[in-house]
Amino acid sequence: MFRRVAALACLLAVGQPIARAADGPAELDAAWTWSAPAPVEWAVDVGEGARAGILVATSGGDLYLLDARAGSARWRAPVRAAPGVRPAGWWPAGSWKHAEHGPPTGDVCVFDRHAVYGLALHGDEGLRWREGRPPAPGESYPDDPEHLGGWLAAHATADGVLALRRVGTETEMLLLTVDDGRPLWQVPTPSMTEPRIHVAGDHAAVLWPQGRDSWLLVTTLGRERPRPYVRRMPRWPAWSAATQDGIVTVFEREATVWPWAAPPRTVRLEGAARAGRVALWHGAAGPVGSAASQPASRPASESRPVPGEAALLIAGHDAALVAYDLSTGGVAWRQAHEAEDGPLEGIDVLGASIVAVRAGAVVECCAASGRLVGRAAVAGAAARGVTVCQGRLQVVWVSGGRVRLTVALRAPGDGPATETAAATGGGAWEPCGATEPRDVRWIPGGVVLVARDGLRAYSLPGP
Repeated sequence: MFRRVAALACLLAVGQPIARAADGPAELDAAWTWSAPAPVEWAVDVGEGARAGILVATSGGDLYLLDARAGSARWRAPVRAAPGVRPAGWWPAGSWKHAEHGPPTGDVCVFDRHAVYGLALHGDEGLRWREGRPPAPGESYPDDPEHLGGWLAAHATADGVLALRRVGTETEMLLLTVDDGRPLWQVPTPSMTEPRIHVAGDHAAVLWPQGRDSWLLVTTLGRERPRPYVRRMPRWPAWSAATQDGIVTVFEREATVWPWAAPPRTVRLEGAARAGRVALWHGAAGPVGSAASQPASRPASESRPVPGEAALLIAGHDAALVAYDLSTGGVAWRQAHEAEDGPLEGIDVLGASIVAVRAGAVVECCAASGRLVGRAAVAGAAARGVTVCQGRLQVVWVSGGRVRLTVALRAPGDGPATETAAATGGGAWEPCGATEPRDVRWIPGGVVLVARDGLRAYSLPGP
């Protein structure tokens, strides 16, 4: 199944990969490897430029920050959190509104049931601050979701860390400072389980199911204590994201726009829209709130819309990929599926492109027009990771436990949606020593395959 992968700014690789001629794809030696001391739970890319890194969490809750180019550990020792720790976003350098002593190269935030952690992207000491307390020996919580205690969700924003915490039978929302994690404010909220957080500009929204009901809480951000309000939703949405105007939810055959300060409006869809087949595009703003990044039991990713640009809701229906203009409710473009490419498995927004992962191929089209600009396929293989970088469609494939990496050169992304993709060239490689990855992370100039026992990075030839 297609899994969304985040793409950092793609730069030329430091050193070229070693490729050996073979019948078929060339072999590609690993640029670096990292063996995990415990099973890897997840890995995310953080930081920018020379400070680009990969944050790795193991099954025991230990956190490691690896240099994306060399694979070496940046911290002298791992930061110890609790099992089940989850990422909550990171801040680019200079992106805080109110930080007084924040480092010049950014921070990253994670949380577990017991605490929220601010981690440094520079220096050899990982932990900058912690709000909460580590679990006492033998301490545990009930398994019943209605009685889960501790921190429920956290999300990095330009104002700080927006977090939700259950204390006893009460739930509260807090904004923690970037500097030291102290609360700027805290307000009571209705009881919540499995909340999903979205952030856009000066607003944030929290969605959560409660029995047969589903709820939406809207709040402002900033240093002043807010006055959030709550709306009832008709049912739990299959997908949701934030725009500059409000929250967008999808309920199978209709999308609802919930403005920050106006009544909701509905956009009718041409067919069913399932989780994993919906995405949102904001002009040239790049990826926001893809469905594949929103597992039902985990907080969603942040949206950063650009004011004044139209928002297109991209839905993958059985017969076509359709872009809906959320401001008018009309169809901006429609791209029919090719039968030979097989059933649709997922879609994603990557910069100015929409990528559709199908059972037999990966297809890329221009987000603004729907015009097909690229296609990649490997017979009998399934796509496990996709990115678009410097005019190239890059895909990691898996077939029978074997891993293959392909690069397809793309056509320019202008023209009407009725045009077909131009013929593409590129190359194919088999990464040496690679096993089927559980995740794929794209780094400057290369790719990292994430397995349970560690990470393997491979450099890619330049364009």
